[in-house]
Amino acid sequence: ALEALGEDRLVQRIESTWSPTITRPLKETSAQTGAAQAKRHPGIDVDGEGLTVVDIDDGFDVFHPHMFRADGGVYEWHDENDTGTFEPGTDTVEIDGERYPLRVLPGRVVEMTWLTEQDGEFNPGTDWLYADINDNQRRDFGPQDGFEEPDPAYGEPLFVVDDVDRNGSLDVGEKLVRLDTSKFSKIVFDGQSYTRGDNLIEATDVQTSTYHGTAVASILAGGQLDHHERVGLAPGVDIIGYAYINDDQEQAYSYDPQFNAISDAIDSEAALILHEWTDIVTLPPDGSTHIEQAMDGARAEDIIQVNPVGNLNASGKHIERPITAGETLEIEFTVGSGFQQGPQTYPYAVVYMALYWREANTPEVTLVGPDGTEQSVALGSQYFGDAALYSSFDETPRGTRHFGVYLWNEDWSQSLPQGDYTIRLEGLEVDDILIGRIADQYSNWGRGVIWKDETMDRGTAVYPATADSAIGVAAFGGRYPGVDSQPGELRNYSGRGPRIDGAPVVDLAAADDPYAALTSTGELGPHFDAPSGFWTFGGTSGAGPHVAASIALMLDKYPEWSADDIEERLLHTTATEGLSPDGQALPNRHWGDGKVDVFAALTDEPMPHSDHPLPQADLQIFVDDEQHVVFDASNSSAAGGEPLEYRLDLTYDGQWDTSWSDQPKHLEPATSFELDTEFVTRVDVRDPTGLRSGTLTSFRVQESDLEQEDEEQEVDPDDTDEEQESQEVDDDSASNGDEDPPDIDGNGETATQDEGEVVPIEVGSCAAAQITFPKSDFALLLLIMGIVAGLGRRKSPRLVDGHRPA
Repeated sequence: ALEALGEDRLVQRIESTWSPTITRPLKETSAQTGAAQAKRHPGIDVDGEGLTVVDIDDGFDVFHPHMFRADGGVYEWHDENDTGTFEPGTDTVEIDGERYPLRVLPGRVVEMTWLTEQDGEFNPGTDWLYADINDNQRRDFGPQDGFEEPDPAYGEPLFVVDDVDRNGSLDVGEKLVRLDTSKFSKIVFDGQSYTRGDNLIEATDVQTSTYHGTAVASILAGGQLDHHERVGLAPGVDIIGYAYINDDQEQAYSYDPQFNAISDAIDSEAALILHEWTDIVTLPPDGSTHIEQAMDGARAEDIIQVNPVGNLNASGKHIERPITAGETLEIEFTVGSGFQQGPQTYPYAVVYMALYWREANTPEVTLVGPDGTEQSVALGSQYFGDAALYSSFDETPRGTRHFGVYLWNEDWSQSLPQGDYTIRLEGLEVDDILIGRIADQYSNWGRGVIWKDETMDRGTAVYPATADSAIGVAAFGGRYPGVDSQPGELRNYSGRGPRIDGAPVVDLAAADDPYAALTSTGELGPHFDAPSGFWTFGGTSGAGPHVAASIALMLDKYPEWSADDIEERLLHTTATEGLSPDGQALPNRHWGDGKVDVFAALTDEPMPHSDHPLPQADLQIFVDDEQHVVFDASNSSAAGGEPLEYRLDLTYDGQWDTSWSDQPKHLEPATSFELDTEFVTRVDVRDPTGLRSGTLTSFRVQESDLEQEDEEQEVDPDDTDEEQESQEVDDDSASNGDEDPPDIDGNGETATQDEGEVVPIEVGSCAAAQITFPKSDFALLLLIMGIVAGLGRRKSPRLVDGHRPA
């Protein structure tokens, strides 16, 4: 039906949605991007909440604890053996009236060496805790363990630590915060939608592969802000994940998911689409294809397109050669002994090639095998020895000629003849440039089947970063040195521009190799079977979500800005100092406009690199003469003496009762608190860069704190003036001529007058406070105790309490 369809006047161009291969483009990197500083900075304070990002990727693990929000409420833990130290497996959490042992779900790191880093200790910054409901010493989750969509975190209760004082431990009095809501709003696989609140819990088990999409989503939005060290750059966003791999092998690499994802993004009013996939041989990289046009259409709807430029630059899979009219051109490629993965060798049974040129050349193409066998490559199907051979030709609307060649053994367990092959082009009539791409079925971005004389550092960016609307993202070193690059330097594998028609492709660069969530499915082998693990995730795939998250933070801060506004600001606030390699004027084909700096994009200020220690929080609580409970954090301090801001959770229920303010004192009517009940208050303080810490203070309001007001209202009308004067004299004598009452604080400090004997007393609700009396004057003891008791009736501050809760 193609011929008839092609004759329809409404049809301009027909493209197949099938591709023989689609490739994944592959605490410190967040700071290198400026996102960590932006999320905590008092003048910014954004995390992408309310925005939706569409990620087109291989698949997504909905069970990794990094991908849940800490929105399930606060819980107290119980120090079962009163050691004052949290002990996993011994100490408990109470849920629905029952206590369950708390065990560690370790966020251990699987390093590049495949060794697992695990010290057996609980680290609140990297690990989680779970309530072991059935006491089987493992966290149960998912449908296989009987859990359903409404269950928080899709399994046994899961917690992060509310490390108030930021000391890296779970202290007595600090609480646990339960994980609940998934950060995935929807996952689409093989045409089936799995939606949060309906059937999202079923998504992981049906997907073919989830490791790449899980890591990308983790960098983009993972973690629990303020509770974990490993936090994605925009942890507040929702993610719609589209898996481009499906179970139907006939359509295993179809472009249908990409088209559907773009359409869904428009319908969902998504902020942006992150394209974590590429195709280096099937489609011409000149911006003219249907998918690139669909991307441009979404961009016209203000949906930004973020595209890693791929890792082709050092893979041996790109070649450029000049075409001279009237001369023969030959290029060579090599089929080696096979792709080595661990102890296994996989034979190269398939080779995909694409030859591109721009001028009106119609060459004769000949393939020469390792044994010298020659064969003209005609369009359509044929054989080359025992191998199948297929070729096709296409000219795009933008004038790119695309000659595709596919060579394969029908038995994929058998290698193609090994050795050097030659592609010869004859009958060339116009000077031009020939570009060649090559791939096999195993090596991905590695050096598998390669051109013998590869071209690097030019033209190696890949489709669909070639779309007009794409923000092309290169990668520079994040945490680890590479084979030929140091942290901060452009990775050797990172793709370069320009596009085949000379248009720029690389727009900016971002850091790679952060720690990212490792899928819980164990699909990468037994060494990677860690249901809550992390691994180093590099390549331009790792750089892409840094840029996508930066855009989300900008849209969170400036929701009224258009896509044009966002892109212009993003590209004009890049970091440009010390770019290596290449000292060309910016923008250039290596770096684009430079390194992404979302802090500068949000503030027009340089990215802060603060190494100050955390500020120190202090909180005193007392009742004033107007029967207000006063929460006073005035004694808090910053290391450099900078001004601080304060906020309070008055009853430490996980809900902030005050917003950030530069006022260290806050008043609440004493009647707001139930009498003779201990409350715990949390105060957080932060310095001008957003570094913060907190502390907990307990207090209780007793009836005596409210007696003053009642007594003043119940004055006997028959009292004489002389009696009232007498009372005033008594009050004056109680002060003993001093303007202020004895200094009694809630930390058990002693208010010293003269050297003498320490007598414990209680003033108001200040338990175990002490005042020192002269040893030689015990005759005054009862009188002084009466005076101190009288302070409760005097209009002066009375400390309520000031100790950490036990």
